[in-house]
Amino acid sequence: MTAHIVSILLVVISSAIVTFISPEGEMKKYIKLVSTLAVLAAIVVPVVQSLVKLPEKIEFEVAPSGEEYSTKFDIIKASKEKIEQSVKAEVCNEFSLADSDVSVTITLDDSDTAAIKIEHIRVTVPRSAGGSRVEKFVLSLMKNTTKVTVEEV
Repeated sequence: MTAHIVSILLVVISSAIVTFISPEGEMKKYIKLVSTLAVLAAIVVPVVQSLVKLPEKIEFEVAPSGEEYSTKFDIIKASKEKIEQSVKAEVCNEFSLADSDVSVTITLDDSDTAAIKIEHIRVTVPRSAGGSRVEKFVLSLMKNTTKVTVEEV
């Protein structure tokens, strides 16, 4: 952090000196422009670099109880719940079912957090919905990339 401040100060001072000693006239406004851009770059570059490195720094947090937990797994859990809700909403909408009549549970393969896959989708629907139709619909939603099981209740 201190190195960034020192580098910004050096750029500001050198820009001021160059602007001060530049000859009056048309060229001076271009020198001021270049000096201003150099100062802005000196300010912006460290900010961008710290933003790029931010995901590496957020990987683990400490819970109030002192136990460590991974924010990645919290994000995965929230994403899993969101996918379940989305599939449930699509099934309810497609087959005109009440939200309380449908249940969706997905199983994720999160062994590689950079490439999480949906392994299995389990859907519970009333018998009136037609399990095979629901299964075909969910398979088409998932582009036939996962195993789907439909249970009729």
